[in-house]
Amino acid sequence: MVRDEVIRRSLEATNWDLMACSMPSNVLLLTGYWPAAGYSVAVATREGQIALIVPECEDDVAEHSWAGEIVTYSPAPLDRLTTAEEPVYEAFSALKSRLHILADRIGFEQAEAFEPAAFAPNLFRGSSARILRRAFPSATFAPADELLAEMRSVKTPAEIAHIRTACRIAGQAFAKGVQVLRPGITEAEAAAAFRVGLSSCLAEYPEVKRCDGFVYCMSGPNAAQASGPYSRSRSRRLAMGDTVIVRCHCYSDGYWADIARTYYLGEFGPGSRPIFDAVLDARRGVLNALRPGIKASDLDECARAAIEAHGFGAFVKHPTGHGAGFGALEHTARPRIHPRSNDVIEPGMVFKVEPGVYIEGRSGVRTSDMVAVTADGHESLSCFHWDLEELTLSVT
Repeated sequence: MVRDEVIRRSLEATNWDLMACSMPSNVLLLTGYWPAAGYSVAVATREGQIALIVPECEDDVAEHSWAGEIVTYSPAPLDRLTTAEEPVYEAFSALKSRLHILADRIGFEQAEAFEPAAFAPNLFRGSSARILRRAFPSATFAPADELLAEMRSVKTPAEIAHIRTACRIAGQAFAKGVQVLRPGITEAEAAAAFRVGLSSCLAEYPEVKRCDGFVYCMSGPNAAQASGPYSRSRSRRLAMGDTVIVRCHCYSDGYWADIARTYYLGEFGPGSRPIFDAVLDARRGVLNALRPGIKASDLDECARAAIEAHGFGAFVKHPTGHGAGFGALEHTARPRIHPRSNDVIEPGMVFKVEPGVYIEGRSGVRTSDMVAVTADGHESLSCFHWDLEELTLSVT
């Protein structure tokens, strides 16, 4: 099913006349357009109308969306001084009049949220709810966050294709970046070498309008601290015998891939290879079990059991994965591959499989892969630098 049909049926099921969103990832979900710099609003009606309000400088990008109507506004008009919200409200009012929108029941974003941006945007929080209440003062409002989370959890084939492209871009960046990994360079230098490939590949992907991302490198004892969501590259210099974790969050037109690899510099020393074996066996166990209908908590158990079998169960410090594709790092996105999760795996879900072992003061090993659930199994979207031979770097 295409996304606009999913939206229409969802509004019918909730008995809402209208849903409006301004968080960039939700604008992308409703329209296929990822806001570039300014504040945008996506509008979907029960009758199947999809519309966009965008800054006038972004109208050429918004034209690639599936929105049937696009209304532009000037964020900083020269003929008057105004608030940031007023031009958006005026554009919304014009859209309401043009489409003859009547709404008694409206869904809107209410929950707190955060997400990365491709540009330093000029956003203002809470404005979409105010705009909606001004435009429809007698309407009843309902939080749309649960519905949006459900819609984001199952991707359409077109959305999976975009995520697949982001993974391919990441694969090319890793292929180039790994060539610079050697003793003596800093983590920050290594991360920069990997990142350049995320934004320099547009000529190879003419269908992609925007691509880039973030890369972090953590080595040796710093890799032991890579279990949390906060990653940073430091001035530590890589050395022989290091484990080197490279984490990449990259996007293709707003659809994100979240991938990590751990490399080993030189020949394996005593005690180093068993950690890699444990983590790779954990990934293998999850992928072998992955199919529609399985509980997400059972997938988490597959990973933990494999790591415990190698004697490293005490060093597992995070769940095995979570939903991905509409954000760089959404640890609450469904499905949550977590010991307490009630989620059940469905076709169309895209999520990370990211087992890891972290031994304080020594090293860490983590792999993070993107997978898409199919009708009878799964598709691995990030099959590069996959096995131990590729992750072991012979350097001098």
